[in-house]
Amino acid sequence: MIQFNRYKNSFPFPEFVQGIWWLENGPIAQELPLISDGYPELMISLSGETSIGIGTDFHRIESASIVGIIDQQARFTLGANSICVSVKLMPWALPIFIQDRASLLKNGAVALSCFTKSNVLSNLFDMDTLGPIESVIENFIFPMLHEVIDMNQNVSPVLPLSISEVFRNIQQLNPDLKTELAGSKRYYEKLYQEYVGLSPMRYKRLLKIKKASLLLLEEDESGISGISGALGYFDLSHFNKDFQRFTGVTPTQYAKTLLATPMHNNATYRSQYQYS
Repeated sequence: MIQFNRYKNSFPFPEFVQGIWWLENGPIAQELPLISDGYPELMISLSGETSIGIGTDFHRIESASIVGIIDQQARFTLGANSICVSVKLMPWALPIFIQDRASLLKNGAVALSCFTKSNVLSNLFDMDTLGPIESVIENFIFPMLHEVIDMNQNVSPVLPLSISEVFRNIQQLNPDLKTELAGSKRYYEKLYQEYVGLSPMRYKRLLKIKKASLLLLEEDESGISGISGALGYFDLSHFNKDFQRFTGVTPTQYAKTLLATPMHNNATYRSQYQYS
């Protein structure tokens, strides 16, 4: 059975890191449907095999991999007795890790070693025993983040601030993309597209579908039509088409699939709604 956990203590670089999670699987390999919450991820496979299927492509997580923003049907596979840590990066942080525009890694995954070398991670993978995952995060992953970010932080300081203004509006599903910073709306939309990998409007639609996927796990009398209305869709048909466009299945099919996995009653998994 998969255990889904979140690191609850404070962590470095909150302007670049949204949160840190880890998944531990039991003796049977499991595949889960995956709907991105719009955060690129640094995924670190500590034991066993972990892979991500995005569309028709298959990506095995080799030691440490960068996964770009996903906006299409995807699946996450955990091998028997595998442990995988996910460092969720803020949407504007990806260029720091890959030294290029985030759009290049959209719907893809590439080994971190292709972009940068981390001596700290090399020491981690040389260990015979891991110990508590929290200790691994604090003693290896935190120093690795310092190492990589200090080495590659060449993004203009105004960039995260500019993008985060737009990001907050999108997170709140705010239709108005106003920002107090100087510059036109079109300028920030273009900046967002280049450094995040999606346009603000497509990102907003992605977050709606992520929220919908979590609401589908709740036993609510309003059902799918209620979820559709709560997320700002004017009719159920539009919601169903949007959901299927991002996931490849209908809301009803998705709910049946996820309810058959251990994740549906995992409070930590469901708590993602708070920040999606």
